[in-house]
Amino acid sequence: MTGEVGILDAVYLSQLIPPDRVYLVIKPEGGSGYLGTLMFETASIAKAIFDILNTHLNKRISEIAAVDVPPLPVVPAP
Repeated sequence: MTGEVGILDAVYLSQLIPPDRVYLVIKPEGGSGYLGTLMFETASIAKAIFDILNTHLNKRISEIAAVDVPPLPVVPAP
């Protein structure tokens, strides 16, 4: 199997305006953690993804990747 190997250690919603980014702290097995950034078109989508990921803390990235994401809110950007 190839791809990301590690555990989702923490997620943070951006404090910038608009909060359209989600930061992930991933800890690979046997190594130091690293920070990743997910950028979205709207703050509402970023918040929805943040909420989903926040329920999957301490799970393997490969396990989280298999999660079905429900339809996300479509709110036009201001």
